[in-house]
Amino acid sequence: MILHGTHDIAALMEVCDDGSIRYHDINEAYCRATGFKPEEIIGKTPEEVYGETHGRLISSYYGPCILEQKVVDYQATVNILGDIRKVETRLTPIIEDGQVVRVLSCALDKTHLRRIEERFSGFYSLAVEMMCILDSRGYILDINQGWGKKFNIPQNRLLSQNILDWVHPEDLDRTKESMDQVLAGERIEGFENRIKIGKEPFRWVSWGAMLSPEEKVIYATARDINEQKIGKAQIDEQKKFMETLFRNSSDGIVFFDNNHRIIDINDSFERIFGYQLDEIKGKTVDDVVCKSEFREEASQITAAVMNGENVSTEGIRYSKDQRKIYLKIKGILVKIDGEARGGFGIYTDITRQKKDEEELRHLSYHDKLTGLYNRAYFEREAMRTDKLESLPITVMIGDVDYLKLVNDQYGHFVGDELLVRIADILQRSCRKTDVVARWGGDEFAMILPNTDEEQAQIILDRIRENCQQNDFDPVNLSISMGMAVKTKENESLNSLIQKAEERMYETKGNKVRPVRLRVKQLSGERSHDQ
Repeated sequence: MILHGTHDIAALMEVCDDGSIRYHDINEAYCRATGFKPEEIIGKTPEEVYGETHGRLISSYYGPCILEQKVVDYQATVNILGDIRKVETRLTPIIEDGQVVRVLSCALDKTHLRRIEERFSGFYSLAVEMMCILDSRGYILDINQGWGKKFNIPQNRLLSQNILDWVHPEDLDRTKESMDQVLAGERIEGFENRIKIGKEPFRWVSWGAMLSPEEKVIYATARDINEQKIGKAQIDEQKKFMETLFRNSSDGIVFFDNNHRIIDINDSFERIFGYQLDEIKGKTVDDVVCKSEFREEASQITAAVMNGENVSTEGIRYSKDQRKIYLKIKGILVKIDGEARGGFGIYTDITRQKKDEEELRHLSYHDKLTGLYNRAYFEREAMRTDKLESLPITVMIGDVDYLKLVNDQYGHFVGDELLVRIADILQRSCRKTDVVARWGGDEFAMILPNTDEEQAQIILDRIRENCQQNDFDPVNLSISMGMAVKTKENESLNSLIQKAEERMYETKGNKVRPVRLRVKQLSGERSHDQ
């Protein structure tokens, strides 16, 4: 009954008078394992069934069982159907009248389990990951070579150590809580802490662990993530730095996606352009800050940024209330893992700077008192105008009448007003293409391109008429003018200016006596009034 009721490979062996053993019966498991049918081996010795060498080995295991009348356990490697198998066998003697008459052989084929163990042992020893087996208190029962390689310490020196002794003090409580969870039957993955073995510095590792309920031990793996952890910390620090820079920069910054749609803006962008984020989020950045006249230029800049160029330029953009803003504009592509994820637009408001530059530029070429061009500009324009297509060119030089005497009698404020009035008359009497400049002191100069003597005379007459029609107390407005006309290409413009100046002095000399009489009369009236 036992023979045919067990799942083990079982055979009932009969002990013969000559001490040999023969097969008396076998069960179905034996037939499946060996491939023999009962009729093929019953009544035969192991030598007759398995051959002299292997059969003799099998028979040898029965000797102690028969002679000493005791249970014998043995392990053997047997060739079953051409396959080498690992078999654990128990021999139990059946005794009658003080002698062993039969032996029950029950064998368990451990080949599959042994092969699994061997494979596990191979993987366990060769695995790059650090693997270990712990008892419920954290003591190491077994550990693979991965630990020794990682921490430069012999593997056998790690046995029996408590893994909790390696844990960073700041991580110890969390580690104990994690172990309690595993001992309660939970499986953990991705638990991170810092450990230190020997003289090596603390390193970040990521754990996976589970409980073996039968053995009451913990199977654990640890993966070194120190480099990733440090890298992530550095990235996090950089992100915080960039976020601080983004939020607190005095420059207006907009972050946009690959389609140029606005994702975020900083406070300075709001201040410069007057928009809140919820007003423009999702809109194309160039649509928000550009007018049509600058739209194409702005689109080219944005496209260049998305192509990986670091753009730096100056331009004009517009605020929410359509105020023109002069800006330094920078564009930076944002790449993550080598893939473009959008870009930053950085705007520095230089409106005040531009206005100052324009004012300086204006002052460098304009007379501060009259607003006319100054001598430097006149000389530059004279060189530019002196070309064949501008012929004939007329140059006029004028000297304000009465200025010194008015300054002496009425003060420089009145004298300055006299200059301003004359400058206005000259400006109004000339054309837009003409250059009118304050030559210096009480002198003015004009360049009239494509103007012959007849046309120049018309302008001179207009200047005299405008002087006569302009009321100015205390004197009549008057300016002595001289002019010269260049009609040939080889004529020197400098000689033309000199001729005009000489003619101006001739005109001035003819006015000296009347002017003095007028001022004397004015002086007498002034004295009488006082």
